[in-house]
Amino acid sequence: MFKKEKTPKPPKEKKPGFLKRLKNKIDILFENDNFTMAGKFCMLSIYGVVISMFGITSLSVVGSILSSLCKLAGLKDIQLFTAALAVFWILFVFSFITAFVLVIIESVNLYSGDGSILTYPKKDE
Repeated sequence: MFKKEKTPKPPKEKKPGFLKRLKNKIDILFENDNFTMAGKFCMLSIYGVVISMFGITSLSVVGSILSSLCKLAGLKDIQLFTAALAVFWILFVFSFITAFVLVIIESVNLYSGDGSILTYPKKDE
């Protein structure tokens, strides 16, 4: 009897992707005047650790799925994404060591009462 009129849905706003958000955060990091160069290196190394963890996880999962499919099909077992995994592991190791060393130095400086090496002291107004 009564027909319901369909109201058009408003168009969905497209959210920026992971790499676009990461690029925006890195841009904000370098525009921020509060961080010293050591602070900027620490933040970049933390971003490197996160990116490499995502890369290692995703490439390992995709590689194992494709390897399993090759075994099921009776094909020769192939090593997929070996070079890319090596690059992500190298990025992970260097980024983790850099972040770890900078955090240890920062904690020792703060414990001994010295100023922070990662941020500039706040200006008294």
